[in-house]
Amino acid sequence: MSDNYLLMKAVDYVDDRYLGKYFSMKEKLSHQKIKRKKAIKWSINIAVCFLVVLIAVPVIMHFTQHNTPAPVIKYYDNIAEVRDDLGYDTLYSKLELNGASIMLSYKSDEDGNAQLDSPLQLKIGYSYSTEAGKDAVDYYILFDKDNVDDSYIGGYDEQGLTKIINGVTVHYSEIFDGSNHTQAKFIYEGNLYVIDIVSTDKIDLDHYLNSLLCD
Repeated sequence: MSDNYLLMKAVDYVDDRYLGKYFSMKEKLSHQKIKRKKAIKWSINIAVCFLVVLIAVPVIMHFTQHNTPAPVIKYYDNIAEVRDDLGYDTLYSKLELNGASIMLSYKSDEDGNAQLDSPLQLKIGYSYSTEAGKDAVDYYILFDKDNVDDSYIGGYDEQGLTKIINGVTVHYSEIFDGSNHTQAKFIYEGNLYVIDIVSTDKIDLDHYLNSLLCD
């Protein structure tokens, strides 16, 4: 006799009550297993959705709140071209800056064009020969001061040094970072002027300030 035959004969002698309990328990365990699988599946789906929201919301908020058009930078051959775009002379208009590096950034419109009535920052780079070497000077004007307080100077700790030239209060700092380095700032006609000078020699700051502030 085969083993299957003997097993079937043995089952015939089992009380129906025990068989009923067995099949009922088996069905219950099967349902519990299916529920656990569904619960795990839903837990994973919920966790994934939460992770997506956690990542997506800050990204969306960043782009909706901070993704403003980038400034447009224009380059100029001389300071007279800057005056033509601004519609007025700056203090730098009185300087001889032939061959200087001149750039001016503007707010941009939706098409990416410069809004000439909304200048942001002017930067002029120029080098002067001295008896002992060279002064490398960066002249700045910050037109848009909405996000710049009056202590802005380009990244140095305020030393509390001031001088008054032709009624204008100038704040300045002397920095020794491997070379002679001086930065100065002042407000003129509502704009913030910043001058940054690096030299191989002692810097004559008064010379540069007087050339701007004195007639």
